[in-house]
Amino acid sequence: MRAGEEAFAALRMDVYARADFIIDDEDGEFYSLEMNALPGMTAASLLPKAAKSRRHRVQRIMRTHH
Repeated sequence: MRAGEEAFAALRMDVYARADFIIDDEDGEFYSLEMNALPGMTAASLLPKAAKSRRHRVQRIMRTHH
């Protein structure tokens, strides 16, 4: 399971969330910054952009989980 999916499950999130991570350039360590349960849903927001990059429509994702 990938880090975002593990965080989603561990925090008992529901339907969708946005996970933010960073890798430290100096030591290569991987850090979780936050898990956002209500990410923005505007055209400029990251979740719709991520869905679009994977050829998903946000409306379809939301219908699938309700």
